Amino acid sequence: MEQIATQLDSSLEDENYLEINEKFGKGSVWRIELEEGLILQREDLCMNDDLYLIRDLEDKNVESFSFIYQLSSFHLDGQVEENEKVGETRNTTFIFNNRFKFNVRIPAHTQMNHLHIYMTKEWIEKFIASYNIPKSSDLLRLLNDPDVTIYDEIGPELLRVVHQMLSYEPIEKLKKAYLKIKVEESFVVAIDMNWKREENFGELSYVHQADFQVVTSIKKDLLDNLISPPSLEEFADRYSMSKSKIQNLFKQVYGSPVFQYLKKIRLEKAMEMLQNQNISISEIGYLVGYTSLGHFSKAFKEFHGILPKDVRKQNIES
Repeated sequence: MEQIATQLDSSLEDENYLEINEKFGKGSVWRIELEEGLILQREDLCMNDDLYLIRDLEDKNVESFSFIYQLSSFHLDGQVEENEKVGETRNTTFIFNNRFKFNVRIPAHTQMNHLHIYMTKEWIEKFIASYNIPKSSDLLRLLNDPDVTIYDEIGPELLRVVHQMLSYEPIEKLKKAYLKIKVEESFVVAIDMNWKREENFGELSYVHQADFQVVTSIKKDLLDNLISPPSLEEFADRYSMSKSKIQNLFKQVYGSPVFQYLKKIRLEKAMEMLQNQNISISEIGYLVGYTSLGHFSKAFKEFHGILPKDVRKQNIES
């Protein structure tokens, strides 16, 4: 915290609370050690310039982990290990081993809203033993395979616990006890949600870091090429991965196969353009990948429940 305060010429009210200097941006960072091996940190920032996050640990024997509740959405680019990674973070939980190298950039004027939990391996093992966590849970996978990145969407049950951590203010003497209980509750809810999904759908919510990087790169390729995106065969050749594996990984991360997801972002982009840009409906259809106005209008109506011309008419009337 002291190093960050010096770099940003910001006020450090105490060793655990930092207020960002207005010339660099706005927001604050606070952290609290709940017990040995468990630290909770809140990052609520919006910087005027690009923010670079770099980790290059010399001591590869360090066994600590990060559990992040990402409460805002933004694009992130940079490198993880030796791989180029460009992708969008969303309302998501991430767990990863802190031995990972990374050098990432968060664009200027991007709202960062994180609840960041640092845990040692010893603390996780004690937590698992204390509550008899099932041996096939994701936390045990993480301990046994440090190359695994675990992620999941923040569902309403988990979001409730996270908001309680952020909003409720117990008296000072009870603050650590309250936050520790809520951190543990959030872990149990996250594990339970994942466990139920595996039982109901047979889907796992973790992928290896290299596979996750491939999926986020494919998503960027789709966003950058709405008119003429690469084919599934081209993706398979580019990333030396079977088409079925790409489809399965993409569905795990984004909830649908590659080209169902492409259709979704095309039609969402079309709605945004209809509401905010004064160009013809046929041109909007072309810009999001439809060569036929009829096909575009039909797909738009099926997805949004309204024809493009009626959206345009509503905008004119309003």
